Amino acid sequence: MKLKEPDIKDVLKYFYEISKIPRMSGKEEKIADYIENFAKERNLKYIRDIYNNIIIFKDSTKSNKSNESIML
Repeated sequence: MKLKEPDIKDVLKYFYEISKIPRMSGKEEKIADYIENFAKERNLKYIRDIYNNIIIFKDSTKSNKSNESIML
């Protein structure tokens, strides 16, 4: 199965939103909040630790179960 190419407008929208969020070292709360809300809005499971590291989990599609997991 070939994956659908993302619309460049959608990609650029997220980059623009992220670029407006201050995220200095030791001050990652606002970007972590953004990512957490992203996960919540899409009903995705996530873990956020006390250092504002976030992992979002998304199950593969039924037709794509054999693919490896990735982490960005």
